[in-house]
Amino acid sequence: MPEMKIVAPFVNLTIWFNGLLNGGDTPSDRILGFCRSPKNVAEIAEMLGIKDKKWVRKKYVLPLLQGGG
Repeated sequence: MPEMKIVAPFVNLTIWFNGLLNGGDTPSDRILGFCRSPKNVAEIAEMLGIKDKKWVRKKYVLPLLQGGG
């Protein structure tokens, strides 16, 4: 399970990942692998090739924060 920390106002969201990923190449898996060191939403969006940071936050980051992924 990722260890996550939010620094308001969500633009500075940082995700730390402790552990190994269990396979898969979903966007959530890619985010968790990418965030082995702290990243913000803009960096995550760029890694995914998506320009809309708000959509990345809503579609991927918030579900990860809620434990769903």
